[in-house]
Amino acid sequence: MLIYVLITLFLAGVAIVSNRFNERSQRLLYIVCGFLLLLVVLLRNHEVSEDYPIYVRLYNLAPDLSLLKQSFFKYYSECSSELSYSILCSFLKTTGNSDVTNIWIIFTLYAILGVAAKLYGIKRLSNLEFYSLFIYSCNLFLLHEMTQIRAGLAIGIIFIALAELRDNNKKKFCLWIFLASFFHFSSLLVLVVLFFYKYRANPIFWGVAFGVSMFIYFAHVDLFNILKIIPLEYFQFKLELYLKEQEINPIEVNFFNVAFLIQNFIIIVCFYYQKEIEKINPSVNILLNMACLSSCSYLLFTQIPAFSVRVSEVFNCVLIILIPLLTRAFKPKALAEAVVLIIGFCIFYIYVFHSGIVQDYKFIWS
Repeated sequence: MLIYVLITLFLAGVAIVSNRFNERSQRLLYIVCGFLLLLVVLLRNHEVSEDYPIYVRLYNLAPDLSLLKQSFFKYYSECSSELSYSILCSFLKTTGNSDVTNIWIIFTLYAILGVAAKLYGIKRLSNLEFYSLFIYSCNLFLLHEMTQIRAGLAIGIIFIALAELRDNNKKKFCLWIFLASFFHFSSLLVLVVLFFYKYRANPIFWGVAFGVSMFIYFAHVDLFNILKIIPLEYFQFKLELYLKEQEINPIEVNFFNVAFLIQNFIIIVCFYYQKEIEKINPSVNILLNMACLSSCSYLLFTQIPAFSVRVSEVFNCVLIILIPLLTRAFKPKALAEAVVLIIGFCIFYIYVFHSGIVQDYKFIWS
């Protein structure tokens, strides 16, 4: 785990001293930080990724490329994963490379695109990009770039889409979201943001919504039957996969999950300092609404825990933009920055040493 600790400590240090540099030096430093993160991903051994066997299985299940030439719809019906991943796998199978080489190419390509998309998205959404990079290294970098590579690229594209929505470019927002859905179908859930992106995040509304979600969670109200009537074939296919995954590797949605409690603490603090952070970042209400939606969705679909966690993760990705805003929310500034660093290190500890999601780092040659 030493590599993860070192890169996180380095980014924490960079965040603390970044305001001492001029704009040109900050741009260069941002590129260097991004390159280091990319280097960590590119030099990893496949054993680092807990999901590696899943990607191998999806690679093997990818339909023959000739089927795509005959009929797109027939090819699509045979896909066991998102279209982009299936097409890439089908194409690589025709190159004559070994399966091991092809899977390495897939991981490398997704790593480059995923990190690049997030770096660009963070730069557009955050005006405290070095603190965002630090928080990114504490959670999403470990969860996505090290494990869930398809979701990682999709989330990076979602960040870009949210920047377009902030600028009121709804068509570009939709285009980016549809592009993200080619890498991970769950990205389409973000389209719901269109219904409230113009509205100020309301603590009373979300307090009531969270209360209702808590009631559904503790009363064990079954919403699964509602999900089953959604008339989307691929959605129903994914729903069945989540159910099978739950049978094979059962997980539990726990209200007292430490990461979930930290997320809700952050939301409450953001609401408390809402006026202050609105002056810092014009995207804050979009981000805060999404964070609240994440907390509610985590509790709503407990009958399918894997689905519940996935939906929640799609929306809580915005925490890497929200958390750094607390550094400018209250005084003294040093205390505010310390709070953000402590939150980041707590999240890092949960992901690396507690959750079991992150595997020990190994270099590609080991």
